[in-house]
Amino acid sequence: MDRFRNKQSSEAYFIEWDFADLCGSATIASATVTAKLVSTGADATATITTAGSQSISGTSIHTWVKAGTSGTDYQLTCVATASDGSIYELEGLMLVADIPPAAVTGTGPGRVVAPVIEPVSLAEIKKHLKIDTDIDDDDEMLTGIIAAARGHVENITRRALLSQTWEYCIQKWPESNFIKLPYGNLQSVTSVKWKATDGTETTLTETTDYIVEKNGEGCGRIVLPYGGTWPSDTLYPSNPITIKYVCGWTTAAAIPYEIKAAFKLICTDLYVNREGKTLSNQSYQENEAVQALLASYRLWEEL
Repeated sequence: MDRFRNKQSSEAYFIEWDFADLCGSATIASATVTAKLVSTGADATATITTAGSQSISGTSIHTWVKAGTSGTDYQLTCVATASDGSIYELEGLMLVADIPPAAVTGTGPGRVVAPVIEPVSLAEIKKHLKIDTDIDDDDEMLTGIIAAARGHVENITRRALLSQTWEYCIQKWPESNFIKLPYGNLQSVTSVKWKATDGTETTLTETTDYIVEKNGEGCGRIVLPYGGTWPSDTLYPSNPITIKYVCGWTTAAAIPYEIKAAFKLICTDLYVNREGKTLSNQSYQENEAVQALLASYRLWEEL
């Protein structure tokens, strides 16, 4: 029994069944694809395939595979009826195995842990661009385009799209009772630290010294508790106060569709116009729909 390449649960793409060696001069008239768990034999057809997306071309059948549970082996079976009435069957195994990418880390101030996933997967972008999933010539370039598009959307919206860790430094304690944290979708505050003039570092205690105010998709804040005050010691001369926190949507599925739509438009522009920014002697312009789609998600207020 043949084995298809391993699939991550977030991937979705077409697999091909080739009956050319079996059909001879006949073609495929119809086909049914089923799936089951190798471990138990339980039916998993609806879990890992989409019947409505199946297509037939000559002696080839293309089946759309999706989802699945990481660590699970699936057996797929394709039963095809040829134009001469003959019935043929092919089987294949597919292991679903998620391989989490390593987070890119650095030192602050700034982003110290980059997101490990993107708003849109490589498979989604290839489907959007109508690139056959079996063609991988441009996969490396498309992966770079996806990362560039995320950065562009984050710059326009002033948001962190997906989970990432930042170290935000300020030079003095504010006169108000709060410190606003940029980039929206605050998930948690890891630490609030400050240095005295001699370099001694002190870590504040949550609930005792400050309260974390998440504020949904808006900018989160560090807030003094009732009656609390900021430390009064003389501060270190360079980046004396550092707030480390995690922000961004937790999953790609949670990102609003308008942002994803703009993201795909940017990817399309970068891919189609990859040879340069001047086309037909006219200056290249970004699709105006990008700004319109992102307008309502931009954090307009000054940070």
